[in-house]
Amino acid sequence: MKKSLLTERHSTLLFVGAGLVALSALFLWIEHLTHVTFLAHMAAIPLEILVGAIVVERWLAGRERE
Repeated sequence: MKKSLLTERHSTLLFVGAGLVALSALFLWIEHLTHVTFLAHMAAIPLEILVGAIVVERWLAGRERE
């Protein structure tokens, strides 16, 4: 049971991570087409969410080990 839960969690994290990267790529593509600089800032938001989630997850994992 625990193994299936772990694989489900990994597949969900992979799907969310790929979705956030794809969303950033979409914003960058639209920025390239329209030359609206604000879209480049919008492209950074999903990447910040992704990096923040990784940092928080590792921080929480470190706290659980203690």
